[in-house]
Amino acid sequence: MKKDNETYFFKSLIYVSTAEEHVDYEDILNILTHAWKYNHNSYISGMLLSDNKHFIQVIQGPIATIDKLYARISKDPRHTDIKLIGEELLHERDCTGWGIGFYDKQEVADVFYDSLNVGHGKALYDINYKDAKTLLLALKNVI
Repeated sequence: MKKDNETYFFKSLIYVSTAEEHVDYEDILNILTHAWKYNHNSYISGMLLSDNKHFIQVIQGPIATIDKLYARISKDPRHTDIKLIGEELLHERDCTGWGIGFYDKQEVADVFYDSLNVGHGKALYDINYKDAKTLLLALKNVI
């Protein structure tokens, strides 16, 4: 895709969502197992942060593939209140070499939310793309 006379091959996208009440930790681990395989085979990488009720995720990969994946995520009945925080075109991915990183440690989630000056839950929906991306990608050095 061309933008401003530059060619971009990748897209970065961040969204937040709320898990349905029936979704538990085992469900999340099962989703991650399937996501890792799909992402690895589709040249997608990303980071998911969860407090076991709310999710924030950055996904990166080929533009059309990310668009297709986000459309699928948006229709997934296991979560609601899906909101696109932002997206950008990239020349290269920030987190290459792995399918999906996952972090659910409460103390890290607390630091994440505090760093963004938002609370847990619905306040998470008010974060901006740049700050969310910086902190999510910083987690790749933690795991």
